[in-house]
Amino acid sequence: MENPVINIGVILTFLATLFSIYYTRKNIKTTKYIETITTERIKWISIIRQDISEIISNIFETLENFKKEINFISSQDPSEKHRNSVAYEHQENVLNARTENALAFNERTSFVVLIGKLMVFKLRLNHKEDKEIIRIIDYFIEFYQLEYKSDKDIINAKIEIKNLTENIQIMLKQEWEKVKEESRGGKTCSC
Repeated sequence: MENPVINIGVILTFLATLFSIYYTRKNIKTTKYIETITTERIKWISIIRQDISEIISNIFETLENFKKEINFISSQDPSEKHRNSVAYEHQENVLNARTENALAFNERTSFVVLIGKLMVFKLRLNHKEDKEIIRIIDYFIEFYQLEYKSDKDIINAKIEIKNLTENIQIMLKQEWEKVKEESRGGKTCSC
C-alpha cells in the first residue's frame, strides 16, 4: 500500500516546481524587457545629444555668417541715391542678411541639409511631452525659410537657441531618471 502522505508530497513538490519555473521564466522575461528598454533609451539619449549639438552648432555658424554679412553691408553704407534705385523689397531689406548667402559659406550647412536635420530631430520627439522643443524646432524651420534676416532676427534666434538648450537639458535629465528607475526594476514608461 502506498502512503497517501508521500503521494500528496510528490504532487505538492511537482506543483511547487511548476510554480517556480513559471515565475522564474516570467522574471527572466521581465528583466530582459527592462534591459532592452533601458539600453534603447540610453542609445536614444546619445542620439539626441549628438543631433542637437550638431544642429545648434550649425545654427550658430549660420547666425555668425548672417551677422558678418549684415556688418559688411552696413560698412558699405549705401547712399540715398543707391537705395532709391533698387526695388522696394531690396530697399526694405538692404541692411538685412540673405539666408542663401549665410548658408553658402559652408557646403555642409546648406538649407536642405539643415532643414532635414531639424525635421529628423523633430520626428525623434514625443509630440505630447516635448511641445516646447518642437515649437522651437518649428521656429528655426520657419526662420530659415525667410529670405532676409535682420539683427533683431539674429538676436531672437540666439534667444531661441538658449531656450532649446535648456529644454533639451530638462528632457535629457527626465529620460535619464527613467533609465535609472528602469534599471532598478521599476515600472517602465508606456510612452
